[in-house]
Amino acid sequence: MGRRSLGWGVGWLVPLAVACAFLLLSPSCVRAPSPGDLPAQSAAEETMPEERVTIPLITGDVVIISETPEGERSFVMEDGVNFSASEVDGNTYLIPEGVDLGKLDMDFFNIDYLMRENYHKLPYLPVLITYRSDLSPSEVEVLVGRIKTEARAEDVEDFPFIHTIAARLPVENLRDAYQALVRMEEIEKISLSRKVHLFQQ
Repeated sequence: MGRRSLGWGVGWLVPLAVACAFLLLSPSCVRAPSPGDLPAQSAAEETMPEERVTIPLITGDVVIISETPEGERSFVMEDGVNFSASEVDGNTYLIPEGVDLGKLDMDFFNIDYLMRENYHKLPYLPVLITYRSDLSPSEVEVLVGRIKTEARAEDVEDFPFIHTIAARLPVENLRDAYQALVRMEEIEKISLSRKVHLFQQ
C-alpha cells in the first residue's frame, strides 16, 4: 500500500518557526507593562487623604474642618468643646457652648466666610469695636488704653465720628482678648472687620 499525502509539504514549518522566533525576540512583545496597562481597579483603590483646615474663633476656640475628596465635611472643636451648628443662606455657623453673644457679631462664627476670605491664615483677627456714643474724648482715650493693655490688641485706632475703634487681636491671645472686651461696659458691639471687594463679578 502506498503512503497517503497530507497535502502539505514540510516547507511550511520553516516560515512558522521564523515567525515564532520573531515574536519571542521582538522588544515590543517583551516590554514591561506601562502604568496605562495596569488594571483600572489599582488606581481606584488608592485612597485620597482628607483635607483638614483649622479656624481660630474670637473666643479662642479652634474649629477643625475635615473634608473628604467627595466633598463631605465634618466639624469638631479642639479640646472637645461642645458647640451648636446652623446653616443660613448656605453659610455654616458654629457657636461654642457658653459663649456670650450679647456683644459679638455672628460673622465671627461664620465658618464658610472665615475660610473663604482666608481669615484663618492671618496671625491676627481684625475687629471693629463700637463704644457708647455718650463717652467723652477722655473716656474714649482711657478705653483705647485698656484695649491695648487688657486685650493686648495691636494697631488700635479710634474713629470718633462713628464711635468705633479698629484693632487687631493676635491669634495666640484671642481667648483672653475676648474675655477682656466683653467685660468692658463702655463697649456695645464687637464686629468682624469684613474684607471689602471693590470689584465683584
